[in-house]
Amino acid sequence: MRFGKNKKSVPESDGKVQAEGKVSGKRVLIYTPTITGTMDVLFVEGYIRMLNDCWEWKKKGWEFFPLYGKRMFIQNARNLAVEHALRNNMDYLFFIDDDMVIKSNEKLFTKLVEHDKDIIAPLFIHRRQPLAPLIFKREMYGGGR
Repeated sequence: MRFGKNKKSVPESDGKVQAEGKVSGKRVLIYTPTITGTMDVLFVEGYIRMLNDCWEWKKKGWEFFPLYGKRMFIQNARNLAVEHALRNNMDYLFFIDDDMVIKSNEKLFTKLVEHDKDIIAPLFIHRRQPLAPLIFKREMYGGGR
């Protein structure tokens, strides 16, 4: 999720476009809600690969701030992350859950930045049969339900 531009995100140099047409100096909160505080080894391996990709962006002037939140209701945990991002002048908020697995050959953060969109979200699938996408029709689930 991309937040509004802020003056803190502009590097002290000239703020010129760098690295594949992107402006350096962006601040990114990487937020991971976790149920117990322990994480599966498959998540950790993928997360480390993702942080290696972030390191390439760090060399270009981007800043990354990992934050781990204890999960209540997931929507509450996400709201806390948004509040934290806004209070701390983040440009982007990257949610990654502790049950996600990232492919080893994928530069996930680079792929997300290259989309150059305000919000990018994956298609979530039910964990039980039927393994259908979690997409709701507005007329059925509208009004905040």
